[in-house]
Amino acid sequence: MLDPVTAIATATAAFNGVRKLVAAGRDLEDCMGQMSQWYTAVSDLTEAQRSAKNPPLFKKLTSSKSVNAEAMSIWSATRKAQAQEKALREIITYAYGREAWMELIQLRRRIKLEREKAIYAQKRKRESTFWTVVTITVLSVVCYGFFAGVSFILNDVKDKTETKDK
Repeated sequence: MLDPVTAIATATAAFNGVRKLVAAGRDLEDCMGQMSQWYTAVSDLTEAQRSAKNPPLFKKLTSSKSVNAEAMSIWSATRKAQAQEKALREIITYAYGREAWMELIQLRRRIKLEREKAIYAQKRKRESTFWTVVTITVLSVVCYGFFAGVSFILNDVKDKTETKDK
């Protein structure tokens, strides 16, 4: 994940690439790589916003940016990304019509949901594995303690019977 300044710089570079290609008369299909980079950078910006709302404790303690500076950089980057998205919408709508833009939006939503489901499934699997390892470790320690206790008691009884026999 990129910081907001880097994310918007990447988005701007990709956006400018799209505009140059379109201005040079290239088909929109030729711009898909640039648009993909733009959407990835905007996704990183969105994630930066999300993590800024609830930063980890370590970041809170060690962050060199003030809260206001971080908020301003995220806010300005978000505004710039919104303006760029509006321009991209106009380019796509002009080239393919409003239906193409709506199709793209729905496709983005569907892919986002599928990725989130996959990420959540992976997270649940990691948590399940973690708790399985914890459970096995605890059971191993308990079983070892039980058998060590039984062994100690049996040895103690054996020692007492040996001393009685003498």
